[in-house]
Amino acid sequence: MAAPTPQDVFVQDGDASVAYFPSNEWQVFTNPEAYLDGSLHVSYNESATISFSFVGSYFWYFGDLNFDHGRYNITIDNGPGFIGTSYNADILPVQSLFSQALDPGPHAVTITNIDDSKLTGLDYFVYRPFTAEAVADTDQVVKGNDYTAVTYTPTEQWQGDAYHLTYNQGASVSFEFTGEYVWFFADRNFDHGAFKASIDGGAATTFTSYSAQWTESRPLFSRAVDPGHHVLTITNVAEGLGLGITNFAYRPTTLAINNSTATLSSATGSPSTVNTPVSPQSGASNSTSIPVGAIVGIVLGLVGIVILGVMIFLLLRKHRRARMRERIPREILQTPQPWQQPYGVQYGAMSDDGPMEVPLPAYSESAPDSRVLSGEYVSNSSHPSTYPGSKV
Repeated sequence: MAAPTPQDVFVQDGDASVAYFPSNEWQVFTNPEAYLDGSLHVSYNESATISFSFVGSYFWYFGDLNFDHGRYNITIDNGPGFIGTSYNADILPVQSLFSQALDPGPHAVTITNIDDSKLTGLDYFVYRPFTAEAVADTDQVVKGNDYTAVTYTPTEQWQGDAYHLTYNQGASVSFEFTGEYVWFFADRNFDHGAFKASIDGGAATTFTSYSAQWTESRPLFSRAVDPGHHVLTITNVAEGLGLGITNFAYRPTTLAINNSTATLSSATGSPSTVNTPVSPQSGASNSTSIPVGAIVGIVLGLVGIVILGVMIFLLLRKHRRARMRERIPREILQTPQPWQQPYGVQYGAMSDDGPMEVPLPAYSESAPDSRVLSGEYVSNSSHPSTYPGSKV
């Protein structure tokens, strides 16, 4: 059995959060040396009860033992009772008479005296507090009257709109969401009772919205769940005791965001690539879109390659033209030009020893009349450009 720690919360018997019913059947013993706060609430009446609510994960009940004490019944959240006794032949100091670990959340404890004319007393309670994870700005809050996600069954057993309330046993509310964390918000009050919470039809956990005094809406249930689509169901347990609903909240997942994107793309008729997480056990692989950074890198690389290619081409072209400019004058000087007049010399007249040079006349002179071979070759002085040696 776990023992209380300094981090746990100690609640004295005279605290306002502790309710005694009927109040006139309870009395107070005082002894500063025997009791934690100097006082002890006791009742000798059968069916006299003590009620206490808290939000936590562990609970302790402390009282003394004596020969005039009797049995008591403890119930948590209207669940099965535990019957114990504070009777002892000798007086024993205050000690833990009952303790139990609980699901983290709001709970209510009721202690009932069983034996008439026997004492049941309370020195103090202790509980281990539990604080629900806070709702972040990125989480989604859903009002209790958002009927697209919230369903009340049966509808006739619920009253209200912005705030729903039922006193019927078995009346339930379901909240449908896609996410990885969920919250249920409601107020607590003296006329409220226990409720059960279950996710996706699984095992239900019992909590309570009872409090000796009215408290404003706060998380009465919160849980982390596997990312995906879920349904949270809240069911009223006790007939005649109330259960209120103010709102729900959930933490969306990447899967939820992608599904929303896919739905929007389908509705607008535009294509969309959706990356959906795949469970390792599924063995399936989904196509993923190329990251924007990779696309930009590819484009810049291609542009760089094109620019480099153009630069190399231009350099080679420039180099080739320079070489051609160097070669052209030498080729022109070394190659005979038969149809143009070279500078004072013309090739083409033939002799037995081969070609021979024939001096050309100046443009201001007439071409000489000469016979150089056995055949008659007459130069045509009337047309200086006539090829010498034309046969007449």
